[in-house]
Amino acid sequence: MAGAAAQGDRLDETQILIAAVADLEAPQVLVLDVLTRPAQGQQTVPDRVVGWTPTALKAQVNLDPEFVLACLNTLTRHGLATPIAGTGLATGEEQRFMSTRLGEAIAEAMHATQVR
Repeated sequence: MAGAAAQGDRLDETQILIAAVADLEAPQVLVLDVLTRPAQGQQTVPDRVVGWTPTALKAQVNLDPEFVLACLNTLTRHGLATPIAGTGLATGEEQRFMSTRLGEAIAEAMHATQVR
């Protein structure tokens, strides 16, 4: 019985992953790709580079700042990006975002499947 439950959980995860990828449009993919790269002045945590602001993202993807926020909201909703706690209004600075491990895996898979 436990095996059936585990298999059901795995199917649910797969469906969630498929829905996340299907919901991504080109602008969200561009923002996700940038989130997985280092930038000057970023904060770090062990083994991860973090700390993109919407302003810094805008400079990389050449999108309207409000559209960058919409892209970040979509990525966050699907668990591909996350706001960094302790940044934003609480500190008087611009909110910072980072890719999640799932977001990094999806970006890597997209790079691997690109036609060259």
